[in-house]
Amino acid sequence: MRLNKFLEGTSQEFNTYLPIQLDGRCNGYQHLTLLANEVDLLESLNLDDKTNKNDPDDFYKDIIQRSVM
Repeated sequence: MRLNKFLEGTSQEFNTYLPIQLDGRCNGYQHLTLLANEVDLLESLNLDDKTNKNDPDDFYKDIIQRSVM
């Protein structure tokens, strides 16, 4: 119900209490990025329209490059 209100735009925030494990495979970061709708991180987390012919992006390398800038 809270999620539906958020998706409909009647609520400005959505707090989830689901545990999300952050590990070396970036899956926790993928979940958090999708929940927060951070579209600028989708590509670096391999959540865009890549195919099997493309090499996967490295999220941790992207974070390092962003912190250096």
